[in-house]
Amino acid sequence: MRNLPQFTMCVLSFVVTLSATAQTDAPRSYNAGGRTIHYKLTVFDPPIPVRPDPNRLNQDTAVNCTILFLTKLHDGDLEGAAAMTTDPPTTLKLYQAAKARLGEAEFSNKMAKLFNGDRYQFELVDGSEHLLVGEKHPDGAQAVVARDGKFWMDRQKFQHESQEFRDLFVLVNAHAAGKLAFK
Repeated sequence: MRNLPQFTMCVLSFVVTLSATAQTDAPRSYNAGGRTIHYKLTVFDPPIPVRPDPNRLNQDTAVNCTILFLTKLHDGDLEGAAAMTTDPPTTLKLYQAAKARLGEAEFSNKMAKLFNGDRYQFELVDGSEHLLVGEKHPDGAQAVVARDGKFWMDRQKFQHESQEFRDLFVLVNAHAAGKLAFK
């Protein structure tokens, strides 16, 4: 029983750490092109480093899914990476073709550079669509889809391009142009 206060402090410390890491705001809206886009925004404070992290190697969140996917590519596990996408056969063919075109050494060199020091600042959500916006490229975003209780990487050519997906990219473009602040 004497350890109970220490345990309580550890739990409280963990909860405070979590709340400092992700701040989910109330639903938001943005008017563009005569339409109102409704979305949710999560601000990562501090931003989440995009790097291999054994605590993030799962498909439980959009960030974790992305880091797991990049880790698999970085490690040369093309089949494993492709299996985490919305279209595994097409994704696998895409990476295998790139590897054949570039050659083993150059392909490995490119995969080694996947973790380039970027950090995710924001997550935008509209329905099952999620976009992760990094610091280095605020005009781009990583698309992730929530399905069946897990997150999946969307294939390179964005196979489904739902209205929600297009709306989120309108938000990313507005943010990059300085018309919309994600704070």
